[in-house]
Amino acid sequence: MRDKPRGGAGIGPRRLGRVISSGGSFGETLKNIADGNDVEGLDASRYTGKTVDQFAQAIAEHVGGDSPDADIICVAVQEAIEQALDLDTDFDPSSLTDDNIAQIMIEYLSQSIFQIVVNDAGNSWSRSKDVVNTARCEAEILDLTREHVEQSFAAQVQQTGINLGSEAVEKYMRTAAQHVWETWERYDD
Repeated sequence: MRDKPRGGAGIGPRRLGRVISSGGSFGETLKNIADGNDVEGLDASRYTGKTVDQFAQAIAEHVGGDSPDADIICVAVQEAIEQALDLDTDFDPSSLTDDNIAQIMIEYLSQSIFQIVVNDAGNSWSRSKDVVNTARCEAEILDLTREHVEQSFAAQVQQTGINLGSEAVEKYMRTAAQHVWETWERYDD
Protein backbone atom coordinates (compact mmCIF):
# COMPACT_ATOMS: atom_id res chain seq x y z
CA MET A 1 0.00 0.00 0.00
CA ARG A 2 1.33 3.43 -0.90
CA ASP A 3 0.99 6.49 1.27
CA LYS A 4 -0.29 9.60 -0.46
CA PRO A 5 1.19 13.03 0.11
CA ARG A 6 -0.84 14.92 2.69
CA GLY A 7 -2.82 18.03 1.97
CA GLY A 8 -4.14 17.31 -1.49
CA ALA A 9 -3.47 19.22 -4.68
CA GLY A 10 -4.63 22.49 -3.11
CA ILE A 11 -2.17 22.38 -0.22
CA GLY A 12 0.57 19.85 -1.01
CA PRO A 13 2.42 21.86 -3.68
CA ARG A 14 2.40 24.98 -1.48
CA ARG A 15 4.51 23.07 1.05
CA LEU A 16 7.23 23.10 -1.62
CA GLY A 17 7.54 26.91 -1.65
CA ARG A 18 11.18 27.15 -0.56
CA VAL A 19 12.11 24.02 -2.50
CA ILE A 20 10.65 25.54 -5.67
CA SER A 21 12.24 28.97 -5.19
CA SER A 22 15.58 27.27 -4.51
CA GLY A 23 14.99 25.14 -7.61
CA GLY A 24 14.58 28.30 -9.69
CA SER A 25 17.86 29.59 -8.32
CA PHE A 26 19.46 26.18 -8.88
CA GLY A 27 18.40 26.05 -12.54
CA GLU A 28 19.55 29.59 -13.23
CA THR A 29 22.86 28.95 -11.43
CA LEU A 30 23.52 25.87 -13.55
CA LYS A 31 22.66 27.80 -16.72
CA ASN A 32 25.02 30.64 -15.71
CA ILE A 33 27.82 28.17 -15.03
CA ALA A 34 27.20 26.48 -18.39
CA ASP A 35 27.32 29.86 -20.13
CA GLY A 36 30.54 30.83 -18.35
CA ASN A 37 28.88 33.61 -16.33
CA ASP A 38 29.85 34.46 -12.76
CA VAL A 39 27.58 33.26 -9.98
CA GLU A 40 27.52 35.42 -6.90
CA GLY A 41 28.64 33.41 -3.88
CA LEU A 42 29.92 30.41 -5.87
CA ASP A 43 33.19 30.21 -7.74
CA ALA A 44 32.32 27.36 -10.08
CA SER A 45 35.75 27.51 -11.72
CA ARG A 46 37.19 26.06 -8.51
CA TYR A 47 35.37 22.80 -9.28
CA THR A 48 36.39 22.41 -12.91
CA GLY A 49 38.54 19.30 -13.00
CA LYS A 50 37.42 18.20 -9.51
CA THR A 51 34.93 15.40 -9.04
CA VAL A 52 31.30 15.88 -9.97
CA ASP A 53 30.53 14.91 -6.37
CA GLN A 54 32.58 17.86 -5.04
CA PHE A 55 30.74 20.18 -7.41
CA ALA A 56 27.38 18.71 -6.33
CA GLN A 57 28.19 19.32 -2.66
CA ALA A 58 29.29 22.91 -3.30
CA ILE A 59 26.24 23.84 -5.35
CA ALA A 60 23.94 22.10 -2.84
CA GLU A 61 25.33 24.27 -0.04
CA HIS A 62 25.04 27.36 -2.23
CA VAL A 63 21.43 26.70 -3.23
CA GLY A 64 20.25 25.27 0.12
CA GLY A 65 21.48 28.20 2.16
CA ASP A 66 20.19 28.30 5.69
CA SER A 67 16.48 27.88 5.03
CA PRO A 68 14.40 25.49 7.15
CA ASP A 69 14.23 23.22 4.10
CA ALA A 70 18.00 23.27 3.53
CA ASP A 71 18.40 19.56 4.26
CA ILE A 72 15.72 18.55 1.74
CA ILE A 73 17.13 20.99 -0.83
CA CYS A 74 20.75 19.85 -0.38
CA VAL A 75 19.91 16.16 -0.66
CA ALA A 76 17.72 16.79 -3.72
CA VAL A 77 20.44 18.88 -5.43
CA GLN A 78 23.09 16.23 -4.86
CA GLU A 79 20.82 13.37 -5.96
CA ALA A 80 19.76 15.29 -9.06
CA ILE A 81 23.32 15.99 -10.15
CA GLU A 82 24.33 12.39 -9.42
CA GLN A 83 21.48 11.11 -11.62
CA ALA A 84 22.28 13.39 -14.56
CA LEU A 85 26.08 13.62 -14.55
CA ASP A 86 28.65 10.85 -14.34
CA LEU A 87 30.11 10.87 -10.81
CA ASP A 88 33.17 9.00 -12.01
CA THR A 89 34.27 11.93 -14.15
CA ASP A 90 35.68 15.34 -13.35
CA PHE A 91 33.30 18.26 -13.42
CA ASP A 92 33.26 20.15 -16.71
CA PRO A 93 30.86 23.09 -17.16
CA SER A 94 30.40 22.11 -20.82
CA SER A 95 28.57 18.99 -19.59
CA LEU A 96 25.76 21.31 -18.47
CA THR A 97 23.71 21.37 -21.65
CA ASP A 98 20.15 22.70 -21.59
CA ASP A 99 18.89 19.11 -21.78
CA ASN A 100 21.08 18.04 -18.85
CA ILE A 101 20.00 21.04 -16.80
CA ALA A 102 16.33 20.27 -17.52
CA GLN A 103 16.94 16.65 -16.47
CA ILE A 104 18.63 17.86 -13.28
CA MET A 105 15.62 20.08 -12.52
CA ILE A 106 13.24 17.16 -13.07
CA GLU A 107 15.25 14.97 -10.74
CA TYR A 108 15.61 17.77 -8.16
CA LEU A 109 11.83 18.24 -7.94
CA SER A 110 11.20 14.48 -7.95
CA GLN A 111 13.66 13.96 -5.12
CA SER A 112 12.18 16.86 -3.14
CA ILE A 113 8.62 15.57 -3.44
CA PHE A 114 9.81 12.06 -2.61
CA GLN A 115 11.53 13.26 0.57
CA ILE A 116 8.39 15.08 1.69
CA VAL A 117 6.25 11.99 1.04
CA VAL A 118 8.63 9.75 2.98
CA ASN A 119 8.85 12.29 5.82
CA ASP A 120 5.04 12.49 5.91
CA ALA A 121 4.84 8.72 6.10
CA GLY A 122 7.21 8.93 9.07
CA ASN A 123 6.51 6.15 11.47
CA SER A 124 4.57 4.16 8.89
CA TRP A 125 7.85 3.16 7.22
CA SER A 126 9.66 2.41 10.46
CA ARG A 127 6.86 0.13 11.71
CA SER A 128 7.16 -2.14 8.73
CA LYS A 129 8.94 -5.39 9.46
CA ASP A 130 9.39 -6.08 5.77
CA VAL A 131 12.45 -4.04 4.83
CA VAL A 132 12.44 -5.36 1.26
CA ASN A 133 8.80 -4.33 0.72
CA THR A 134 9.44 -0.92 2.26
CA ALA A 135 12.38 -0.34 -0.08
CA ARG A 136 10.28 -1.49 -3.04
CA CYS A 137 7.44 0.88 -2.08
CA GLU A 138 9.84 3.79 -1.71
CA ALA A 139 11.38 3.04 -5.11
CA GLU A 140 7.91 2.88 -6.69
CA ILE A 141 6.94 6.22 -5.14
CA LEU A 142 10.11 7.86 -6.46
CA ASP A 143 9.69 6.32 -9.93
CA LEU A 144 6.04 7.37 -10.15
CA THR A 145 6.84 10.88 -8.94
CA ARG A 146 9.74 11.16 -11.40
CA GLU A 147 7.51 9.95 -14.27
CA HIS A 148 4.84 12.57 -13.59
CA VAL A 149 7.32 15.40 -13.07
CA GLU A 150 9.07 14.47 -16.31
CA GLN A 151 5.78 14.36 -18.25
CA SER A 152 4.76 17.76 -16.91
CA PHE A 153 8.13 19.36 -17.69
CA ALA A 154 8.09 17.88 -21.21
CA ALA A 155 4.59 19.19 -21.91
CA GLN A 156 5.48 22.67 -20.65
CA VAL A 157 8.74 22.83 -22.61
CA GLN A 158 6.95 21.61 -25.74
CA GLN A 159 4.41 24.45 -25.39
CA THR A 160 6.77 27.30 -24.52
CA GLY A 161 10.28 26.14 -25.39
CA ILE A 162 12.96 25.65 -22.79
CA ASN A 163 13.79 28.57 -20.52
CA LEU A 164 16.16 28.00 -17.61
CA GLY A 165 15.72 31.38 -15.95
CA SER A 166 14.70 31.34 -12.32
CA GLU A 167 11.07 32.37 -12.86
CA ALA A 168 10.52 29.90 -15.69
CA VAL A 169 12.02 26.99 -13.73
CA GLU A 170 9.86 27.89 -10.72
CA LYS A 171 6.77 27.88 -12.97
CA TYR A 172 7.72 24.50 -14.44
CA MET A 173 8.16 23.14 -10.92
CA ARG A 174 4.92 24.58 -9.51
CA THR A 175 2.95 23.14 -12.41
CA ALA A 176 4.69 19.76 -12.15
CA ALA A 177 4.15 19.59 -8.37
CA GLN A 178 0.46 20.37 -8.88
CA HIS A 179 0.32 17.58 -11.48
CA VAL A 180 1.92 15.09 -9.07
CA TRP A 181 -0.50 15.93 -6.25
CA GLU A 182 -3.51 15.73 -8.58
CA THR A 183 -2.30 12.33 -9.73
CA TRP A 184 -1.96 11.14 -6.14
CA GLU A 185 -5.50 12.32 -5.42
CA ARG A 186 -6.78 10.19 -8.31
CA TYR A 187 -4.67 7.21 -7.29
CA ASP A 188 -6.85 4.41 -5.95
CA ASP A 189 -5.25 1.98 -3.52
